[in-house]
Amino acid sequence: MEERSGVVDLAPDAVEMRLIAVEEDWRQRGVAKSLVGATEEICRFQGYPWIKTYCTSSYTARLLEKLNWRPVFSLNYLDYITDNGCDIKPPPCPHTHATVYIKALTEDKT
Repeated sequence: MEERSGVVDLAPDAVEMRLIAVEEDWRQRGVAKSLVGATEEICRFQGYPWIKTYCTSSYTARLLEKLNWRPVFSLNYLDYITDNGCDIKPPPCPHTHATVYIKALTEDKT
């Protein structure tokens, strides 16, 4: 996905956020929003100009879009399976796509 998305050119020197997970009992309380916000602040403090993630959950995608992350590439799981002859089971709905998101961490990058 990195090559097909062009994310390296769109967001050079981006730090990658690898995983967002919240215990089921703590969902819908703003925990993920706080985690993403804290991650952004730490990365900004460290001097990273961009942050990126490869999002496989529609729930996370919805959160990132609310937080002004920009989708730069999306791949439907069924298209990937068909195009690559893979024998894998796609995740259940509503998780239908893997999407690359980026966000500028400095004002001159927006």
